Order: sequence, then structure tokens, then C-alpha cells
Amino acid sequence: MRANNIGHIFVSGQCIEHVVATTIKRAANMGYNAALIKDATSGFTDSNYTAMLDILPLYSKLISSDQFTLEAPYGDTERSMAVQPGNSFTGRASRLRSS
Repeated sequence: MRANNIGHIFVSGQCIEHVVATTIKRAANMGYNAALIKDATSGFTDSNYTAMLDILPLYSKLISSDQFTLEAPYGDTERSMAVQPGNSFTGRASRLRSS
């Protein structure tokens, strides 16, 4: 993806507790900006889904499918900018730990 200047990904799917969360966390750890399309995602149970929506903002932006429909075809400043090394999840976590 980096070879094609892709720095931002949209994620949705079933099993937010495993597949979706792992995809988002790995993307964040690799320096990509991830956005979870929350109403196009499900979990094993409603309580698991709700719990993951509390956790995943540490790694990604949460958006609705309406926001995705409006933003994705046109891009915006955030997505068109190259990912800054210190702005990855690992960089943000390091700054939090050192505070």
C-alpha cells in the first residue's frame, strides 16, 4: 500500500472482537490511519460490539456508513497527507507512556 501512496484505510466486517480489531490494530501499528465504519460492523454479541467501540478509538477513527459515503470518493486533507512517523499508534503510545 505504501508503494501506491496509501496511508488511510477503511475497515468494516463481522467479528469486531477478532478480525476487525486485529486489522485496525495492525494497521495502526504499521503507521496507517484507520477508520472503522461502525454501522457496517458487527460482533458476536451486542455487549462485545459496544465494548470494542470503547476500545478501538485508541487505534482508529469511528465513522458511520453515511460519513464513508460522503468522504471516501473525494478524500480529504487527512487521507491525502503522508503518514507522519510520530503519528502512528506506536508513536502516540510512546508519548503517552513518557508523560
